Amino acid sequence: MTEPIDASQDIVSESHMLAPILDQYAEWFGRVLRHAFYVQVVGPLNGPPPASFGEWVAQADPDMADAMNRLHTDMETAAQAVLMSAPAPDMAAFDAFVQLYEEFVLRIHRLERDSLSQDSGVDLLTGLRSRKMMMPDLDREMERRARRGQPFCLALVRIDHFDAMQKSLDKAALDHVLQRVSAMIKKTIRSFDDAYRLDGGEFMMSLKQADSAGGAAGINRLRRFMEEEDLRVPMKGRNVSVTLSCCVGEPQPGDDMDALMAHMRDDLERFGSERNTAVEYVDISPLERFVHAMDESKGDGEAH
Repeated sequence: MTEPIDASQDIVSESHMLAPILDQYAEWFGRVLRHAFYVQVVGPLNGPPPASFGEWVAQADPDMADAMNRLHTDMETAAQAVLMSAPAPDMAAFDAFVQLYEEFVLRIHRLERDSLSQDSGVDLLTGLRSRKMMMPDLDREMERRARRGQPFCLALVRIDHFDAMQKSLDKAALDHVLQRVSAMIKKTIRSFDDAYRLDGGEFMMSLKQADSAGGAAGINRLRRFMEEEDLRVPMKGRNVSVTLSCCVGEPQPGDDMDALMAHMRDDLERFGSERNTAVEYVDISPLERFVHAMDESKGDGEAH
């Protein structure tokens, strides 16, 4: 009689593989700081970071491995910048190293948590974070924003006229569009940023340690990459360029994230008939939003 496969054993073993990584990197982090501030006493730091991460990432999913490797490389580079300025590390270099280390630890914890969930946390078609994981991730960013005062920025990205594409393209062609746009988003975000696939042709980028100006720079990079990609689809007898419209918003302490994202979507919808649009969300009162909506409604009536 064939015994059923217990997939939970693989999940638990993967979770256990991550725990030693955290322990070893916590010890490495302490050594970097000790050698940075007391190099005259303990001498220079010899040896690379622990090997446990490299051993684990070699067996990981390629998309996951690529993202984690980028973050790990950035963290190593930041550690070297701190050590090179010892025994009085530059404050900006020190802050960058600490932030990257904290993000590395957060990602390890997240992988551990995701491995114990039925949802892997990754959208299988695009390799981006899944919608289900977005709100818990953003709640943690809001907590970090309140605790440390460092901004982060959201960028809502929408494929222009996606509804029309759904009617004109078969599933394989539509999936190809989603995958290529996702690839450009991955190319845009930094190693410590996150990106999520939402419903339909929408995505969300969470750009950390960035204000609205940094968010605007991010979507400009994305749009430039899309122009270089020159992705086209057949619609109505001709090849049409795939373009993106984006709305950037910088959450403030106390903001309701659901409401913020709804307002960002509303602001983007106001330009629904246009292509390749970039909008910056500006927080205004509900009354002001109501007045704007009434003004636009009157304008539409006059136009007719």
